[in-house]
Amino acid sequence: MLVWWCEHDVCMCCLFDHTLADRGAL
Repeated sequence: MLVWWCEHDVCMCCLFDHTLADRGAL
């Protein structure tokens, strides 16, 4: 699952995606 601002930076998205998903900030 990817965040809405994911398309802005794919690389950052992958890193932040796991962090946000883990914290449930999505």
